[in-house]
Amino acid sequence: MEATLKKELRRQMVSTAYLEADYDRFFLEVAHAIGTIQWLGGKVGWITAKTREEWTRKGAPGSDG
Repeated sequence: MEATLKKELRRQMVSTAYLEADYDRFFLEVAHAIGTIQWLGGKVGWITAKTREEWTRKGAPGSDG
């Protein structure tokens, strides 16, 4: 996971990773992902159920919907 995140974060001017966990993931796995992103110098945007609902109704930022 770390190598993939590092590669992706280097490609972007602003290193923000948007994280949306599946409902069946343990919180420790999500916390590890957040910690890894931050350790690599990235910022974390957490996509919650509320965010997903709003994007479904209004369209995600940057989308044509």
